[in-house]
Amino acid sequence: MVIGLALAVVATIGVGASTSTAVFGPFNTDWDGTSELRTTVAADSDTTFELVRQPSAYDEYSTETVALVAAPERPYDEASSDALGQFVDRGGTLVVLESGTAHGDSLLEDIGATARIDGQLVRDEYQHADGPMMPIATAATDHTLTGEAEQITLNHASVVDIDGDGQHEGDVRVLFETSSFARLESDSASGPDSQPVATVESVGDGRVVAVSDPSLVSNAMVDRTDTNAFIQALSADADRVVFDVSHGESLPPVASALITVRTSPLLQVALGIAVILTVGLSTSQGVRRTGQALRTRVLEALASARFDGQSERHRLERSSTRMQRPRSQDTAERASGTTQNDTSGGHQ
Repeated sequence: MVIGLALAVVATIGVGASTSTAVFGPFNTDWDGTSELRTTVAADSDTTFELVRQPSAYDEYSTETVALVAAPERPYDEASSDALGQFVDRGGTLVVLESGTAHGDSLLEDIGATARIDGQLVRDEYQHADGPMMPIATAATDHTLTGEAEQITLNHASVVDIDGDGQHEGDVRVLFETSSFARLESDSASGPDSQPVATVESVGDGRVVAVSDPSLVSNAMVDRTDTNAFIQALSADADRVVFDVSHGESLPPVASALITVRTSPLLQVALGIAVILTVGLSTSQGVRRTGQALRTRVLEALASARFDGQSERHRLERSSTRMQRPRSQDTAERASGTTQNDTSGGHQ
């Protein structure tokens, strides 16, 4: 019972050290996490999936990389924005998913994009899923980034303002938009109209996708058929997908440690040496224990073999008995080996 309790405690600690409660966190398995997105993309053998903890990592990514930024909790400073801007200028694709905070919107401005996240929530009394605050947006154009998705379901989303003051005015293309009956919730004076919720534009040699609802990548929404098709289309031509966690909550200790090891060749070598030494030490101790046990058995055999005043016949009988055991064991081992071979042959 004590052992069971101890194992339960260890298991609980292990789960706590490897999971997270951060909203849109890649190790958050609750409805508002993105663990399903992480595991789905990572399972694609044709695409490499990574988590970005330092914006400087963008310097090493190729033009076939898609970067996802979902509702950052802190603003990007100048150095971080420059790293992302240069990544896009070289030909990378940046997907910014934002609705409520201004951090994602500021990032769009910093990298020279035209699109802006309005910040006001949109409602649609006519075309929605589980209420007006979950509008259903339809594909506004036939584009590779919409894939096979004909519509996507939003969850307390904002809208994308395509009349911004970026460096590429007029280059914004709407991917998904609400019905013409949608309106901004906080602006009662505005009439119903279709509202853009996902756009794409060229910036430098790359592309910037603005999505006004980060919940699209959450566990609660990403498994919806068309939403999943849209997410897959975003990374269809990529050889690498990275999820930016540099401006969110800290990762769980276990996940953070694993990522540190994977991204540090020096640590990998040190860990490998430590494993070899540990295995070698365990093997050495096992050899010593085996040697001691063998020595004890030999001494016992010699003691029992001593002449104790009995007749030569009895001594030979005892010797014969002792000699028969190895033969008996050897025969059993050969029989066992034959049985295993027969069994393995049967499976083949």
